[in-house]
Amino acid sequence: MLSLILATTLALSGEAVAARVDQQPILAAEVQDQLRGSRGAAASGTPAEAVDVLAAEVLLAGEAERRGLPKDPAVAAAIDAELQRLATERFLAKEVDGAVRVDEATLREFFHSRADVVRLHEIVVSTEPQARAILDRLAKGGSFAAEARNSLDVRSAPNGGDRGDVARGDLDPALAAAAFQAPIGKVMGPVTLQLGVAVFKVTARSIGAEQEYAEKRAGLERFVRQQSAAQMRHHYLTALRAKGGVKLDEEFLRGMGARLRPSPEEGRHVLATVNGAPVRYADILPDLLSLSRGIEGGHLSGPKVKAQVAWSVIDRKLLDGAARQRGFDKDPEVALRRAGARRMVLARTLLERLRGGAETAPAQRDAAAVKLLDELRAKARITVDDAVLQQVATQHVATR
Repeated sequence: MLSLILATTLALSGEAVAARVDQQPILAAEVQDQLRGSRGAAASGTPAEAVDVLAAEVLLAGEAERRGLPKDPAVAAAIDAELQRLATERFLAKEVDGAVRVDEATLREFFHSRADVVRLHEIVVSTEPQARAILDRLAKGGSFAAEARNSLDVRSAPNGGDRGDVARGDLDPALAAAAFQAPIGKVMGPVTLQLGVAVFKVTARSIGAEQEYAEKRAGLERFVRQQSAAQMRHHYLTALRAKGGVKLDEEFLRGMGARLRPSPEEGRHVLATVNGAPVRYADILPDLLSLSRGIEGGHLSGPKVKAQVAWSVIDRKLLDGAARQRGFDKDPEVALRRAGARRMVLARTLLERLRGGAETAPAQRDAAAVKLLDELRAKARITVDDAVLQQVATQHVATR
């Protein structure tokens, strides 16, 4: 499999042209991004479907150009924001995610945390003397189920202490270590837990097989890398906040209550300073309105949500600054995707304007867009390089 991936990677350059719409190229890299869902849209199922989506973007973007949309300051700002997003994502992928290391021991530990399972019966009490008293009563013929009715574990107490099948990773670490060594059917304990002391017995146990691990290893590695990368991104952002001395004016946000729309003065209020530039309430308002759908007075317009949105805007600015400082706005991979990013923004903006506002009936909302796209397709010449698409498909399957 490794040799297949290497051979395909060498054979297929991201600059290879997978299709053309009239004279506009659709690059293999764009098709790959569309398949992975890394263009800010739903992933396509097949390379052919990805080309169909991208061809529609090319046609709609061309129409947007003819209508002068790039001259609109809001559209130009959206294009700049998308280009910066590309640079930031490339920075994170290379500088943060690229530092993730996953060794064999970590993969095996994660596999067994889910694949190893015991059928567990337990009684949890507050102290070790209580646990030893239970063990004495059970040794004299007492009922495990009757003792379990007073267990502190509300999950198993109503079932006579039976927790059912439990994966290794779902157990308290001390209980997991004991349960996977205990004789089947024998009451064991006491085991000191993070919360309480346990008396338990295992009535069945299964251990993940080596063959199952081998079959799942590639997927496990992807998942563990993703989880590790998410943790590293969180730690990196925490460090950036600290380094920049960023503080959020949460008192002001609490004072807004559940209101979303500010007065002019409130809109200008500085919530934080990032890289020497102010982040004002007006800067977080578009994200707030999008999240809450403009509805004031609900949970999604409260101070906690406002603070979360504000931090997300702050974090984005911190990452954007770090990416620019490291020169990722000029990265070759970013440059390769610039034209596609611009097309995507223009196409989406045109679609939004064709669909009208929220007051437009849903059935009418898409009619104008569908009609325009059909007309544009009828006039266009779309050609596809099947060999390049096949290579894209092979590489996509090999790296999934």
